[in-house]
Amino acid sequence: MTRIMRIGLCATVAAFAGCADFFTMIGQAAPGLVEKPHLSMKHVDVTGFDAPSLALSTSFLIGVQNPNPVGLPLSRLDYDLAIDGRQLADGHAQENVSLPANGSTDVTLPVNVRLLDAGLTIEQLATRSSLPYQIRVRLGFDTPGGTLEVPLEQSGTFALASLLPSSPMQWLPH
Repeated sequence: MTRIMRIGLCATVAAFAGCADFFTMIGQAAPGLVEKPHLSMKHVDVTGFDAPSLALSTSFLIGVQNPNPVGLPLSRLDYDLAIDGRQLADGHAQENVSLPANGSTDVTLPVNVRLLDAGLTIEQLATRSSLPYQIRVRLGFDTPGGTLEVPLEQSGTFALASLLPSSPMQWLPH
């Protein structure tokens, strides 16, 4: 069977079965031809602080890279976020996302974090240099057989110094 026929057969089966391992299946049929997209954490910003509830409004900027020669329009992008080993947020991107061929796109994920839910105090935040994170993303692609979900995961640490004001008192209303 030729490489093109194997790709066509796998794509047809995946489209009608809604196979979550589409990229794995295609990659096995034609190694190096189709790759799963890649995820990277680019930046985290604190956009606000609510003193009564001790909650930070944050914005996580992630990059999604499409290493394939074909653009991939997404029907949805869902995410789960854990910080310091604690599940803190889940949701979906509020913007329309399309992955350009051989390119990447940035997606902003709004996340509200209650410090008490995170098990962190302002003092702990002020004395730690970084926090570990883990983000799991599910990309949804529409197919004739339903939505094809592709899971991606990224973990690492982000520096707190770039997020926090020089004094936590700056967060309090004046």
